[in-house]
Amino acid sequence: MNTRRFALYTLICSLLLAAFAPCTTALAAQSPYRVDVDIVNQIVTVYENKDGGAIVMQGLCSSGADDATPLGNFKMPEKKRDGEREEWFHFRAFGGYARYATRIHYDVMFHSLLYNRPKESAINEQSVRDFGYPVSHGCIRMRTEDAKFIAQNCPVGTRVRIHKDNERDEELRDLLFQASYHAASGQSYSQFLGVPDEPGMLGRGCTGSEVRDLQLKLKALGIYDEDITEEYTLATVRAVREAQKLLGQAQTGLATLEFQEAITAPDAPAAMNVALRHGSSGPAVRALQRYLQALKLYSGAIDGVYDVDVTDAVTTFQNAYGFEADGVATPMVQKAIYYESEHVKAVFVDVGDYQLAVQERNLYLGVVKCDVGIKLRKEPSVESESLMSLKNGTTVLGVEHGDEWSKVMKSGETGYVMNTFMEYIPKATLCLDYSAEGSAAAYSIGITDLNESPAERFIAYVEGGGSLEKHEDLVERAVGETDLDIHSAPSASSEVLGVLPQGAQATVLLRSSEWSLIEYEGTQGYISTQAAAFELAAGESDDMPGSAAVVFEDDTTETALTNPHEGDKAPVYESADEGSPVLGSLKPGVEVNVIETVEGWSLIELQGHQGYIKEIDLKFAQQV
Repeated sequence: MNTRRFALYTLICSLLLAAFAPCTTALAAQSPYRVDVDIVNQIVTVYENKDGGAIVMQGLCSSGADDATPLGNFKMPEKKRDGEREEWFHFRAFGGYARYATRIHYDVMFHSLLYNRPKESAINEQSVRDFGYPVSHGCIRMRTEDAKFIAQNCPVGTRVRIHKDNERDEELRDLLFQASYHAASGQSYSQFLGVPDEPGMLGRGCTGSEVRDLQLKLKALGIYDEDITEEYTLATVRAVREAQKLLGQAQTGLATLEFQEAITAPDAPAAMNVALRHGSSGPAVRALQRYLQALKLYSGAIDGVYDVDVTDAVTTFQNAYGFEADGVATPMVQKAIYYESEHVKAVFVDVGDYQLAVQERNLYLGVVKCDVGIKLRKEPSVESESLMSLKNGTTVLGVEHGDEWSKVMKSGETGYVMNTFMEYIPKATLCLDYSAEGSAAAYSIGITDLNESPAERFIAYVEGGGSLEKHEDLVERAVGETDLDIHSAPSASSEVLGVLPQGAQATVLLRSSEWSLIEYEGTQGYISTQAAAFELAAGESDDMPGSAAVVFEDDTTETALTNPHEGDKAPVYESADEGSPVLGSLKPGVEVNVIETVEGWSLIELQGHQGYIKEIDLKFAQQV
């Protein structure tokens, strides 16, 4: 290049730089914030864009797996595609959607967790389970409200630093797993961390006897299950937050003077997080005494003292239920006692008083002793149909003993096993039989020849997410607090089919926050949930917990097969509204019972559970 042409080239470059430099500087100046991405802790922090700038937002994230997220300093570029910084963004390369996607560098973006479709109810469950760990293709996944904050408040030119030079901070991660921090909430960052900033307030960093007394009070409420110390640790913050939730207070984790008074009040709420035993005392023990009293196992004073009578009552329940009979009320034992006490009260709600008879029974339990396992057969023959496989060490309930084969029960199935591969153990147990004079109402708790260990089934039920407020063979009733119109659909503008009179009881088929499907004197329809009271009562359903009895006329059930119109699964909703919570999703070809179809929605039942599915996602048939 000759001298004259080089000089001209230099002049043009200088003019271009002069033209663009002010623009770039202006962009940076316009951004009120800067963003920090800590890959080690999977935390995104937004600071005010100035020296010593305060934290305005902080939340957990999921960055790229295998270091797919680039490290370095970046400035947010202009939008490349429609949908960026808007509510929904579609990933063309990988499929799926995210909310409030904001570009960082090339194809790396901030955005929400993943969705299968552009609907709030269609969130990708795997991305929820992965949250807080590096699993993405390189983008930074965040809670929706965090991604929205960046999309709406961090303009083009905002500086982003992505690094992995921090140390692991499990306490901060644990705190952010519970919730993100936003300065707009009115809470200071110090308050979010649980650091007190008012006289008399207790929080992280506090030590001494006041903290110890607080922990003891929370333990007595059945909430705090850690070592009693004089240090306000993160475990104390979590316990305070749970107590605040029970009290209906803001969940700050800070023990204000108001909070400290509330947890010592006579009506302070109790939880079931702490094991109770002989010598324990406090509100959690009082609650346990009330549950045992409902089961007719305890007749002493409701004084909050775990004495010998409470120990004996708990031991009797454990023996009948199949728990280790040691008199210690672990959290799971407390939940089972509460669950069964509510069940018994509901069975006899129309009767009034009821009696308990404690029956002793001698049963035989069989234990499989075969390294490769054995088969439970339909008939006592190796040629017979196999009902299930039984692993080595599996326990079954003996029903009838034979010379070569014995009849046993496992998981509701009754069949035969070869004695050669079994060890039978006699077991003395109790059965709690409840009845009422002059009534056919009855209920039993215990291991009988028709019922395996209730403890095993209950633990599986709770660990599977089962509600302590739902019970087998119980139906929910709605009681009108005034005369209530029964509508043909969950809408006040829909046709009125009849009236539920004040004080009258109707069977609840499905309940949501706004509308409940009920049956009253042969009429099925919807009533306002807020205008009715609800209670459990004995029914005739054999469904799993959480179901309601449904009677189909003429013994005819309309059935259908799931046939998703969009996506690979058909979502099932809590109510006939796409905005309602999604209870689950079903693969194509699943057979369901259809209770009714109204205005494009079908109320379906599957294995004792009910929900709403779009009519377009079903293929209908008739099964008589």
